Amino acid sequence: MVLEGEVTFHGERDEVLARAGGSEAVLVPRNTMYWFENSGTGPLVMYRISAKLGGISEKDDRVYHNRD
Repeated sequence: MVLEGEVTFHGERDEVLARAGGSEAVLVPRNTMYWFENSGTGPLVMYRISAKLGGISEKDDRVYHNRD
């Protein structure tokens, strides 16, 4: 959910999956590889909500990347 600014989500091969601005949201399906960037001219303020299936304890297998 974007509160301020603009975000662009990219997929595995850097294709654009979605763009969102203030008061807009993006739903990323489970197990989708993605990264996002601030694509606006000002600060990006957003929050992320995630859920686990049926409360089952799962291993956190997220991969964090830094783009230089």
